[in-house]
Amino acid sequence: MKPYVTLFIYNIAATIHWKGLWTLFRYHGDVIDAFISAKKSKSGRKFGFLRFNKIVGAQKAINRLNRFVILGNMIS
Repeated sequence: MKPYVTLFIYNIAATIHWKGLWTLFRYHGDVIDAFISAKKSKSGRKFGFLRFNKIVGAQKAINRLNRFVILGNMIS
């Protein structure tokens, strides 16, 4: 079984769909799966997860998109 790398994405804008999240992150690595929780964090913010095929792609995404502002929300 191949090990995948999962990233936790916090503070996702309310109008973002999982496909939008996948599209944004796929330019930085091979995204296998994208998921946005229907529940919110204790502070009322949306969050989700992205699964990458390789650690290199996940690291590129972190380096390039951490604190990136999308639709007025700074993701981290």
